[in-house]
Amino acid sequence: METVPAEFTSRWLEERYAARYLEFTAPVEPDPAEWISRLRIGSSSTVIDLGCGEAKILTSLSSSIRSGIGIDASPHMLGAGRKYASRREAGNVQLVRADFRHLPLHSSSGDAAFSNAALHHVPNEGKSQCLAELCRVLRPGALFHLRDDTFNFAPEDFEELEQDIYREWEQEFGTTGWAFLRDQLAGADFECTPFTTDLLALLQAAGFEILESAPSGLVGVRILARSRAAG
Repeated sequence: METVPAEFTSRWLEERYAARYLEFTAPVEPDPAEWISRLRIGSSSTVIDLGCGEAKILTSLSSSIRSGIGIDASPHMLGAGRKYASRREAGNVQLVRADFRHLPLHSSSGDAAFSNAALHHVPNEGKSQCLAELCRVLRPGALFHLRDDTFNFAPEDFEELEQDIYREWEQEFGTTGWAFLRDQLAGADFECTPFTTDLLALLQAAGFEILESAPSGLVGVRILARSRAAG
């Protein structure tokens, strides 16, 4: 029986929330070239997607890698992902429901990993465990590409910049998309979204070497990191 702590799933266990989120992301079709280039993956690679959702990115990579493993806590998102992968005949993509803190994978079994807009959903006290687990299941020297929400300013500036953050997101997602994020997601995730400096420190403490970090506006960052050998 799969068990995932409630605080790590919250609204994602609600079918109506997952359905609304999938409606929001339906127009998005990823370009795999960015991920292939950044992760330096090829036909012999096993790639891990942490927080895969409907697994669009992982599925787009399927023809270029040996195997893909998608991890998510939501059964509804994974169900959508399996349908998506099946329609595209991505038989080498495996989707698994699991707690990010306890990945059901062997140590050093992954050649690369990525996470797209997922880690900020995890409560702050669990982020370090998630990243340590990811480092464990990656081989030494494997690359990890993280694209996520972060606060790209000092903590003491939050109150002053909060309304600017809302305006930035409205410009990015449009009125309809922003209404969904604001009403259903942003409030809760503000409590979990890390400051970029804190996230970089967590990655390093978990065993990653930071290779690149590129903030985007007030909220958002792209980080390329490399797993280090244990000890």
